[in-house]
Amino acid sequence: MDFTLMSERLVLRSLTSDMAPAVTRFYKNNLSYLSAWEPNLSDKYLTDDFNEAVLKYEFEKTCHGECIRYWFSLKEDPDTLLGSVVFQNIAHGALKKCEIGYKLDCSSTGKGYATEACDRAVSHILSSGNLHRIIAMIDVSNSHSINLAERIGFVREGLLSSYVLIGGRWRDCYLYSKIRKND
Repeated sequence: MDFTLMSERLVLRSLTSDMAPAVTRFYKNNLSYLSAWEPNLSDKYLTDDFNEAVLKYEFEKTCHGECIRYWFSLKEDPDTLLGSVVFQNIAHGALKKCEIGYKLDCSSTGKGYATEACDRAVSHILSSGNLHRIIAMIDVSNSHSINLAERIGFVREGLLSSYVLIGGRWRDCYLYSKIRKND
């Protein structure tokens, strides 16, 4: 598993716990923006101790092949996090699939950073040969996320009614997937 990826403008990294203050800054800048789409986001993400524990936990999960999160930033400013792409619930064996999630700093929207980061990370995950399918479950009202998924080749496969609880309300999600070619 590669812990660092590069794209034209971005560096994508699986962070170690010493980057917890940068993650905390990201959430402090984006908590209200992201809370419309993230089911488990809360004020606990606003502390370095919590984010240090999350980064340690994610690193352990990455070492066991269960997930990997790439935080991304501009190459010329690697300490300012613009967002992340996570591959989680990785299943091997007959399924060979995972789920993707992504988030972007509210001041960085409309610049193509999330598309560039997701495209690079998805290409890497599928070209590694270990997984066959990447699944995205996207709130039906999240047009920006839907557009991003479609731009990088995800195909809508269905509707998941009342799928996720966000902000005290059950939300419908579209099921998207991208399948590795030549399988």
